Amino acid sequence: GYMLALNFEDGENLQQCFKKAAQHLQKCRLAIDRKQPIDHELVDRIEEAANLAIDELGHLDVSELGKLHTVFKANGQRIMVLRFQDALNGILLSGGITRSVMVASLVCTAHTFIPGLDGVEIWIGSEQLTSLTPLSTYNGAGETMRFDRGLMKRGDFSDFLLSCCTLYFAIADGELVAVKRPIPFYSAGNPRAVINELMRGPQPYDSLSGLLPVLPDGLQDADLIGVSLDQSAMVLNFSDQLLRLCQDMPPQRERSLIYAVVNTLCRLPGVKRVSFFVMGQQPETLAGAVFLPGDFLPRPDDSD
Repeated sequence: GYMLALNFEDGENLQQCFKKAAQHLQKCRLAIDRKQPIDHELVDRIEEAANLAIDELGHLDVSELGKLHTVFKANGQRIMVLRFQDALNGILLSGGITRSVMVASLVCTAHTFIPGLDGVEIWIGSEQLTSLTPLSTYNGAGETMRFDRGLMKRGDFSDFLLSCCTLYFAIADGELVAVKRPIPFYSAGNPRAVINELMRGPQPYDSLSGLLPVLPDGLQDADLIGVSLDQSAMVLNFSDQLLRLCQDMPPQRERSLIYAVVNTLCRLPGVKRVSFFVMGQQPETLAGAVFLPGDFLPRPDDSD
């Protein structure tokens, strides 16, 4: 693979950065030509992409949209200050990009690639961003994030770093299907977290639509008393609320519940089977159709 790294200099605008990249590509072409053959088609494609970025920026009239400065505060902190024109608000709106997503991307990238950075300040026109209200799939969606003196750090945006977990939901004929769902990256391998995602039921941002819930309405995280991994067996201990909610469940729904949980958990590293407990004991059944004692293996026909 090939990676083109673009380095901003203090006060440099976005369009200047892409132009500099195109110039570097020309120099690389000449330097490599003198030493060994080069895939000119590959360089052409990279150069074309850089020039396209320049053209697109020109169409958006953003040559003076943003400037970057790294400053040192009186207390010795190293702060990156990003100053954007008011026009950025309209560009974000037309592109369907929220402020919170843009800011999360900038702050996480800056902290990843700039050693010793203590934080980022972002200004749009004369307004310094001191708060954000994220939407969509993120934890805390709809809740306002506030930044002390407008200083933003990577840890503030951990909920924006998403990974996909695999969940199993039912479809109209009662079969189970594997579904990808974006959740915070630190939760993707957490068994309690993925069971909580099953409790939430199907969501609009799942990879498939037309799904049916598999866990009974009213089951909550507090009803999952304990989760533990015993060698390769995941042990789940629920409150007796599970039995109350499942007592009138049809046989197909009971089977879907059991194997949706089993198949979902067996997608996690190190999990090969699952056992169900209620208040520390294994009941004979939840609703009469499935014998519960022992361990359950995933159903091989329910893999994607």
